[in-house]
Amino acid sequence: MSVKEFVCAPTCGRQVSSFHRFVVMDFDQKLLALLDVVIDNYINKGEPVGSKFLHSLADAEYAPSTLRKYLNMLEKAGMVYQPYNSSGRVPTVQ
Repeated sequence: MSVKEFVCAPTCGRQVSSFHRFVVMDFDQKLLALLDVVIDNYINKGEPVGSKFLHSLADAEYAPSTLRKYLNMLEKAGMVYQPYNSSGRVPTVQ
């Protein structure tokens, strides 16, 4: 399942307003941007990337709790996984 399919899943089969399409598209871009940051930092550090680390970056726009929510959505979409409960996320091959 792609990130776009994951984000659109709750509204599939229903009439969607143009405002909702914009919100979904914007949300999709946020997830992909976060995934890009996770991949880059995993390659550079070689260890799982957590929400507190992401929040500590200079261009962090979101609170750690919001980042955890977005990371959880990426995990459900199969883009990242969490090796242990208290660890950060690791990008998958997908």
